[in-house]
Amino acid sequence: MAVRARLSLCCFLLLAALAAVRAPRPAVAGTVPAYSITALALPTPSQSGYLTAVNGSGQVVGWSGVNGSSRGFLLQDGAGAVLPPHRRDIDSHALGINDRGVVVGYSRGAFTRGVLWKKGKPKLLKSLRGLPYSTAHDVNDRGQIVGDASKGQGDLVPVLWKGSSARKLPVLPGATRSLARAINNRGQIVGYSGSGQISYACSWERGRITKLPLVGGYTESSAEDLNEAGQVVGSVSQDSAGPAVVWQEGLPSVLPGLGGPDAGAKAINEAGLIVGIAQLPSGVSHAVLWREGQVYDLNDLIPTGSGWILESALNVNDQGWIVGTGQLNFQDRTFLLRPLP
Repeated sequence: MAVRARLSLCCFLLLAALAAVRAPRPAVAGTVPAYSITALALPTPSQSGYLTAVNGSGQVVGWSGVNGSSRGFLLQDGAGAVLPPHRRDIDSHALGINDRGVVVGYSRGAFTRGVLWKKGKPKLLKSLRGLPYSTAHDVNDRGQIVGDASKGQGDLVPVLWKGSSARKLPVLPGATRSLARAINNRGQIVGYSGSGQISYACSWERGRITKLPLVGGYTESSAEDLNEAGQVVGSVSQDSAGPAVVWQEGLPSVLPGLGGPDAGAKAINEAGLIVGIAQLPSGVSHAVLWREGQVYDLNDLIPTGSGWILESALNVNDQGWIVGTGQLNFQDRTFLLRPLP
């Protein structure tokens, strides 16, 4: 019995040691992240642009000015392609991309119309009766698209496109300006609904709208993005200024800022990393990262002497890649940050 007990103990210790070797090591709490930075080369005459999304494959979309108009674009592995407007339209903006490489946004001519690009070719989304204007903001991996539609008179109606169908989403009572900003693969949607200058962060699920609670002392809010866990990010404000916020299980938590009066969370990934913008006490805005409840000025996380001033972080993928805008040697540019090991 004693021999068996010793053998059993030895086997247990050996298995435990092997498990310890094979198990991934957790990140050390409190470690400061660091990033490499790349100035993105845009496929347009102007290298000043706006980045809107990055997917799991590292494909980046956005738009830039071209000879008095604008063009959407798709970037991947250092190469770029213009996403053209539909037929005789003059402008295109790419606003979202899913992990299958489907891009959505809008094409503008006589009307602004929601569009999707597959393999670089634009296709108009179905119009709602009486609402000839539309914009597509996001697309999930199931091909569901969200955005807004309007008569072109300042009104906005939230819209869900699925296949060849389009339908209005419900709005808050009395709302005249409502917009669906993002959708996850579970079909949960976030955005805002309101009227005049006042709007409220909202979520939609199974055709029902829910107003997300405000933080005390603030009168309006907006939701910008969500992940598969249902964490929602955005901001609250009073007199056009306020902090960034994350809603978890419907409850808001204020995210720390950089000492200034205003901040906004723009995107969240599946690991809970949040990116956005925050003001310094001087009023200057910097790109920021929120991780485990802490805020980091992204300018402090890139190599010193790089010549960059990072002004806004606009999206983050599940690999932790961050895209945004800033200045490189005092010239407006777009950037891609990759986490260093």
